[in-house]
Amino acid sequence: MNKIPQIDFNFWYKISNKINAERQSNKTPKINRHHAVINMIENKYTNEGIKTAYFTNFKSKKAIYSEIKRLKHLNYVELENEIIKKVNKARKNNFFKERPNANVEILQIFDLIQIWGGIPGGGGPYQSKNGAPWRASNNLNWINEYKKAAYKASTGDITAYDDFKNIKHLGGLAFASKHAYFFSKHLNQKSLIVIDEKIAHCFEIFKANEIDREIATDILSQISEAAKKSNLVRWEIEKSLFTFHSLNFRAGRRIKNSFKNKDVEIVNNLLEWYGHKANKNTYTPKKNIANSKTSVFKLTTKDKIFYTYRKNCTSIKMLRAIISIPLKKNQKWASKWFDENNLIEAIKTFDAVEDAKNYVKNIR
Repeated sequence: MNKIPQIDFNFWYKISNKINAERQSNKTPKINRHHAVINMIENKYTNEGIKTAYFTNFKSKKAIYSEIKRLKHLNYVELENEIIKKVNKARKNNFFKERPNANVEILQIFDLIQIWGGIPGGGGPYQSKNGAPWRASNNLNWINEYKKAAYKASTGDITAYDDFKNIKHLGGLAFASKHAYFFSKHLNQKSLIVIDEKIAHCFEIFKANEIDREIATDILSQISEAAKKSNLVRWEIEKSLFTFHSLNFRAGRRIKNSFKNKDVEIVNNLLEWYGHKANKNTYTPKKNIANSKTSVFKLTTKDKIFYTYRKNCTSIKMLRAIISIPLKKNQKWASKWFDENNLIEAIKTFDAVEDAKNYVKNIR
């Protein structure tokens, strides 16, 4: 895969701190992308009478609106610090194991991270489709899986990325990694980082959700090296990359800023990559041959056997992550791949898609 862009990490990290602490006045933050999710939650409460976990401890409508107003007036440094404080409390108390209201306290962290992440992605769990939104469901079976992923992240275990991704409606790596970031930030040089679209593009990878564990490991390794050279830590390098990209690009186009002579060669190289992607109308991340293989999977239910094949998919976890997309769109066929009563097997892996197609055709 491509190498990390050698930007002035210290410079962009300082700019990141400055921007995230800015206010339009002494009361209102300048950056307010987190307002979108807060507004969505507020609308759910107003129109559908739904309280998310964060607001369940507020006894009156007035108290809820007061807290919504307070959250909106936090800048990103303040909002992030509130989340970190709650996360540290969760770690100290073994993720509230066997503690009264343990699930509510974990869900409060979940809601705040979704708010911090903003739209798109952060509002997914709160959207209503064919009834009440998933986040308002009384079914909390996924909470234990979330706690396990949080614990893994708190130890720097990279498999936490996969565990968060596999939680229904949490999304792909681009948003799941935000949760991994908060639960691992205290590790500094060994922390897991946010790997969203902007970070992926810095490595000339088109879609963050196409990044598998091997590529994520490579990204973290390169970020560690950059951190050592810059006397920073992993998450500070991520914030540097995010700020560099945000202030230079929007939707793949160069935007005007006050730093047009800063890291201009790297900006031009990335602009050339965007141009290449646009001209080709598609872009495939650079992967080794092992990551480009096509696997065939077998699903055995009580009544029938099904087969499917997926490119760049070599494990059942990856398969379920891919199939979670139609599941989010309420396509009924996808649900059987998540039914614990059914058996999924990885049958065979091929170097070419056509070989996998022919294999499935012959065994059906």
